[in-house]
Amino acid sequence: MELPNVTETYAAGGSFSQEGRRAAVQQSLGLISLYFSADSLDSANQPAVSDDDSGSDFIREINGIRFRVALASARRLTAILRRLSKQASFKYELVKTEQVGSVTGQIDVNRWVSQFGSSSDVATYPVLEVRRGTLTPENILVFWACKWILEELEESEKQSAALAKSAESRSSRLLRREIQQTMRLPAFAVCGTSIRSLRSNTALRALIGSVERRARRREMMNPTPYVDLAVWVRESLDKRPSLSAGDVDWAFYDSRFDTRLFELWCLGELNRSLCKSLGVPEARVNPEWSGGGVTFSIEHFSGTIDLHFQRAVSTVAGVEGRWVHADGKKLLGIPDITVIVVPKFGEKTVVLIDPKLRQRPGFPGEETHKLLGYLDNYQLSPRRAALLIYSASDEIWHHKLVDSRSDGEFHAVRLNPSLPGKGTEGVDLVSNMIVRDLGLVPLETGDAPSPANSESGAELQAESHVQQVREQLLTLAASGRIQNSEEGKRVLEALLTTKRWNSLPEEARAILATAGSVGNTLGVHDDFSGPILGICSVVEGIFRKFIIEKALVHSDRKNLVMIGQVLDALENACDDGLHLSGRMKQIPRALRIFIDHEIPGELDALKILIPRWRAMNRTYRRPAAHYELMTHDQWQSAYHVFMVDKLLADTCDALVPAVELG
Repeated sequence: MELPNVTETYAAGGSFSQEGRRAAVQQSLGLISLYFSADSLDSANQPAVSDDDSGSDFIREINGIRFRVALASARRLTAILRRLSKQASFKYELVKTEQVGSVTGQIDVNRWVSQFGSSSDVATYPVLEVRRGTLTPENILVFWACKWILEELEESEKQSAALAKSAESRSSRLLRREIQQTMRLPAFAVCGTSIRSLRSNTALRALIGSVERRARRREMMNPTPYVDLAVWVRESLDKRPSLSAGDVDWAFYDSRFDTRLFELWCLGELNRSLCKSLGVPEARVNPEWSGGGVTFSIEHFSGTIDLHFQRAVSTVAGVEGRWVHADGKKLLGIPDITVIVVPKFGEKTVVLIDPKLRQRPGFPGEETHKLLGYLDNYQLSPRRAALLIYSASDEIWHHKLVDSRSDGEFHAVRLNPSLPGKGTEGVDLVSNMIVRDLGLVPLETGDAPSPANSESGAELQAESHVQQVREQLLTLAASGRIQNSEEGKRVLEALLTTKRWNSLPEEARAILATAGSVGNTLGVHDDFSGPILGICSVVEGIFRKFIIEKALVHSDRKNLVMIGQVLDALENACDDGLHLSGRMKQIPRALRIFIDHEIPGELDALKILIPRWRAMNRTYRRPAAHYELMTHDQWQSAYHVFMVDKLLADTCDALVPAVELG
């Protein structure tokens, strides 16, 4: 691609533009937050800082960003506190007390009877008074939030090494003073001892649920700020920053952190893009990252992709450089991002990636030669590298170099965090290069899988996942990477018989053979959902191809996307749809006509097979399609059902022979 000859807008000193900085911080806050936490610890008790040496430049820079994020989050909390302090929540409660001389409340009969006959100089009466009490779930949550953010401000300020006279430190002191004043208000002070029971995420989430229920039931006078507080706390529990990019006071932010911020943003974007291209849920930060471990580890049935941040190539790739110091010491090379690709079928590859914040008008020759020098020193093959260059303009370009002497590939791309979609297209090009080293073609799926917001949405997403796995297995089969694939096909042919094997579509045979090879190659602790979905899709493909598609050539099949809908329709067809009426009967009736005319002798076989297909879906296909971890034992069980118990053979006998074999 030709480099654009345009006059661009540059940020001063090679720093972020204001818009770029805001976008990068917003998209990287979760990554920064996760650096300081371990998922094995409950948020209610975990320390707000890591145990690592905070004297390093990296930790100090990250803590600087973290301190500013804490300030912004605290400002949002104080705004909520001001609103709810004007009308604090309360509930009416009965209080036992004593009145002297006269009675102005309700007599506590039980206590009065127990005291009757006792001598006293002054007549006292036990009564029950109705008073307002502020020991409510929502006020307890207020006290917890105040205590938590105070600790976060204090610890992040200390770790950032901010000067006492700095604007950030002054702001922190003012915020802490206001939060402490709120905690001393009578409505909230009484809740101090109650937060001792909040020792886990589970207890805290239960408290949040109680607050939200009281708000929905209108059991409080001022529900809106309390609901906002519940959202703030939940976001903190989920380790998501409870603020938007615009909440950060950018006057406190200087360009010292821009370089590190851009590197972290690129790291997060690469992880998102790789997971999207593989069709897997977005990988989470490894809890051991801050201790020098891998940052992201992306697992797929075709292999593993590990992302390392600022680690020596020799350490993570296990290769030694050809150049050393004269005294024998190693010449270390530390790219910003090192990607280790370990395919199940093929050789390990290493990809070196360097984000560069400094902008320049032409091709980055100097930085390119630096990366090429890394590749040469470590004699990496095939040679894979990329430069991710910041751009403050909307002119995004991509330039590709190829190795004229070997299978090498180098990408230089410009990125702009403030341009959604277009500004990150270059990351997708780099991730596509990485995914191809697994023997796959990157998926074009839009967004990476995420929790669906409805049951039907989750099912549609699961169906899409099944189709993606089919495509990936077919791509892997066509890649030629699987050794002894012909031997695997012969084993399957022997299990099914030659007649059945030859009757299957070529695509089904390729998927079966590849799924079997993958399943037999994965380790016992790996996820076997890929090969399980592969063999399930073959059986599903048979009844879709030989019944649904043939019977409903001219019919609308939009309500037969999900396998459950297909099985319901087939079951109704076998029962002649006697309990259905109107339009609901059209598809089952069309299927029954096809069965009676094309495979009339297989009706009883279908009635037996449909419950077996449902069991296949319930036990294997559905959990795997919904991204549940499928174990080695489940893979062996599924393979036994399909091959030894002859689910696949019986399906072929019922549906394929009459049409395909004659």
